[in-house]
Amino acid sequence: MVTRNGQTIRFAEAGVRPTGRATAGVRGMKLRQDDSVVSADVYRRGAVMLFISLERHGKRTKLDLFHKAGPRRAGSFEG
Repeated sequence: MVTRNGQTIRFAEAGVRPTGRATAGVRGMKLRQDDSVVSADVYRRGAVMLFISLERHGKRTKLDLFHKAGPRRAGSFEG
């Protein structure tokens, strides 16, 4: 998952608890008040993610470099 302000988190699907239809869902990551999720994808070994800033700067990062965390954590910032 990636947020508008550059916060990222990677976690195993097995760490997400199952929910029923009557629930509100599962929190994937803690967000700051002025932030929102802009992207989420399924991890594939060897895959690369392209980050593009509002100033049109780009950075490619291998997904293998992101540390695994548990869901519902704050994540880290991609700089």
